[in-house]
Amino acid sequence: MKPSKLAALLAALVLALALAVAGCGGSDDSPEDVTESFYSALADEDAGEVCDLLSEAGAESAAAGGDSCEDGFDKALESGAAQAALGLADDIEVGDSEIDGDTATVTVTSGGQEDEVSLVKEDGEWKVDIG
Repeated sequence: MKPSKLAALLAALVLALALAVAGCGGSDDSPEDVTESFYSALADEDAGEVCDLLSEAGAESAAAGGDSCEDGFDKALESGAAQAALGLADDIEVGDSEIDGDTATVTVTSGGQEDEVSLVKEDGEWKVDIG
């Protein structure tokens, strides 16, 4: 199956964040709420909130250069690498989640393209797992 445009743009954002994503915090809402908050923070270019919603594994897989998560997000914005993904972030429709223990997937739709976002529960809080 060919990856959707949404998946490709999310992957591009992950690569852009790979400039310097480090350890970050979280939220204890439902997987759908966390996913909604994540895309809202992306659309608002709110580096602190984006970083708070990333899993440790996601942050570690994107870490580079020892910079903070927020610095990495800001660098991705400055470079223009994240602009396409940020443009879609405003149009995301968050659907239902499927929870299996400490992991979940949430269906998201944008521009008629459906995809899934993976989440993991860390310390009792759902986090977006982009790693």
